[in-house]
Amino acid sequence: MTEPRCADCRFFHKLKHNFEVGKGFVESHCCTIMLEHETPQDITWAQEVEENSRCEMFTEKGADE
Repeated sequence: MTEPRCADCRFFHKLKHNFEVGKGFVESHCCTIMLEHETPQDITWAQEVEENSRCEMFTEKGADE
């Protein structure tokens, strides 16, 4: 069995940032922790992460609430 990792977490998303004219965005990944889980406006934190990282907030995609 493989270890849980950010890429398998429900809070893991693509991140586009650091836009430069003529170059576009830098693409990476981020973790968005939602405390209320009701609307996109409830996002309270976004942290740039690596696909193979893991934190204490790991929640498997598709896991029941």
